Amino acid sequence: MLASTSRCLFLLSRPFSFAVLFLALALFNAGCGGSGTSGSSCGTADAACCASQSCNGGLTCLAGTCNAANVVFVTSTTYAPGALGGLAGADSICQTLADSAGLPGNFKAWLSTNGTGGVDAIDRLGTARGFVRVDAKPVVDTTADLAAGKLMYPPRLDESGNDLGNVQVVTGTLQNGKSDGGTACGNYTDTGDSGQVTGGTSSSGGTMFTNYYGQGCGADYHLYCFEVDRVHAVAPPETSGRMAFVTNGHFLPGGGLAAADQLCADEAGQAGLSGSFLAALATTTASIASRFSVSGAPWIRADGIAVAATAADLFSQDFTDVDLDMNADGTQRFANYVKWSGATTWNDPGTSASTCSSFTSNTGSSAQAGLTGTTDASWLLGKSWTLDSCGSYDQLLCLEE
Repeated sequence: MLASTSRCLFLLSRPFSFAVLFLALALFNAGCGGSGTSGSSCGTADAACCASQSCNGGLTCLAGTCNAANVVFVTSTTYAPGALGGLAGADSICQTLADSAGLPGNFKAWLSTNGTGGVDAIDRLGTARGFVRVDAKPVVDTTADLAAGKLMYPPRLDESGNDLGNVQVVTGTLQNGKSDGGTACGNYTDTGDSGQVTGGTSSSGGTMFTNYYGQGCGADYHLYCFEVDRVHAVAPPETSGRMAFVTNGHFLPGGGLAAADQLCADEAGQAGLSGSFLAALATTTASIASRFSVSGAPWIRADGIAVAATAADLFSQDFTDVDLDMNADGTQRFANYVKWSGATTWNDPGTSASTCSSFTSNTGSSAQAGLTGTTDASWLLGKSWTLDSCGSYDQLLCLEE
């Protein structure tokens, strides 16, 4: 910084000319007090900064912005729940990893304990408000939203910003933020405990982030680490695009794509959405992706968050950016609900069995369905999920054309 400052002062001491002035301003913005400084211009919340320099007031420079919210991350390393050394040991792990990654503040593990003196994970966050990932994308605003499964982005990133995708995380905590009522592996001190402790999946932006698996006390899992110092509201980064939603109603195969598309159109109309909507279903001759144009705007949820950076990304990436689990008017989130897909990929047609004969038949027992409440495309489409009966009533994913 000193070298840059000297360079600016030297230029400004020369005889005046517009050319010199413009050059000086360019150098100033590049390293002489512009967005890359640690001075007052980047010391306030949401102001620009650069990662190699610090913000004022104890704020953290994340993704080029002075962040005033709490940071949440998934540990890069794994641990046996029974060998954590209790809550104190788990908190120490979180703090050590945060410190090593240059994340200031106090961090606690998202864990609940049981029995006398037991504590719920949600209460361990205290009065903290506003939680973001290391890339500064918001995870959740309030602890009430957290307990309701109203996450914005899933907490997939580790302390260094690496995207871990879909990994198992030990929590001992139900979707309401409270203890699962089990032994919690002797409150995280007993690897020989024969019971199971609740765990979640890092790929979920809904309640499955904390409550999906039953995990053994001796196997290794990741932890969630929450900073607990700050009170700073965060909101969805709204953008424009084509709407994507999950139906409130359930679809019974038998009427083909026309009936499925009609359910999408009906619910879009009820929510006051304009445009034409189709069900994200494969048939025996066509893929899901082939029903939609990728040259248009990206798809967004009702809260304004883009599902993927571009329309093409939705059909080509292993993970979406956020869960496709919200209904058309944004009033309902569907975590761990079953929805029809017809194929295990976006870009391949299904078979007669996997599509219930292109959804014209409600007989058959091996149709392809997936899960809402996850950003993992293999779960969303059902590659890692069991097949469903064609006589089942399942929800639909609807995308605007």
